[in-house]
Amino acid sequence: MFKSPLLILCLITFGLSAQQSKSDLPDPLDLYQEKVSAPNNSIYIGKVDPLSMNSRSTHPFFETRGWQKSTVIYNGITYEDLDALYDINRGVVILKYPEPGKVVAVALNMNRVDNFSIGDNAFRKPKYKGKEGFFEVIFEGEEMNLIVNRQKTEETTNTEVTYVDENVFYIERNEQLVLLNNKKVLKEMFTNYKEITARIKSLNSNLKFSKFNEEKLVGYMKAFDEATGEI
Repeated sequence: MFKSPLLILCLITFGLSAQQSKSDLPDPLDLYQEKVSAPNNSIYIGKVDPLSMNSRSTHPFFETRGWQKSTVIYNGITYEDLDALYDINRGVVILKYPEPGKVVAVALNMNRVDNFSIGDNAFRKPKYKGKEGFFEVIFEGEEMNLIVNRQKTEETTNTEVTYVDENVFYIERNEQLVLLNNKKVLKEMFTNYKEITARIKSLNSNLKFSKFNEEKLVGYMKAFDEATGEI
């Protein structure tokens, strides 16, 4: 996929017009440096990926099989407007290499990825011991953040491969990451839990805690965060 510096130099030199005088010729080294220093060029470093398209009904990617606009912080440098997929099953960001006429997928070295976003969804490395991979920040509040570790488990039968979604939710508060598997966790974290929930109920009695419905969970936690700040 990548041409060697020597090959690029040869191609550049060969492509120059034979009618130009030596004094008019640009320095091949300058041309090569211009090529390799092009915007976003240095991020396309990784293994060519075959993409996991071996399931008809499901897929291992975040949200969709289609390429999405992405921003990646790679080796401390921010690269924007990239076409990317996030393979949740393998925990790998895959970039669409801009090769004319064909699609080449490049799997990034995730050890060099600091944070990334797919569309408007931000993923970051957890800074807590024993937590690996990338977590999505689905709500950032004044009192807490709600983050999720998205997982897709591969299941194989005689006829097909399928991917099963599983989301594990956490509360991030006071430099701690706490597994949010029921309302009891909130009761243990907040001494004024009764006052907070009473405030939520008075404002919107329809809001319910549900770890099985992400939209409802986010709505409830937003209200919980706001009520905590008001009390």
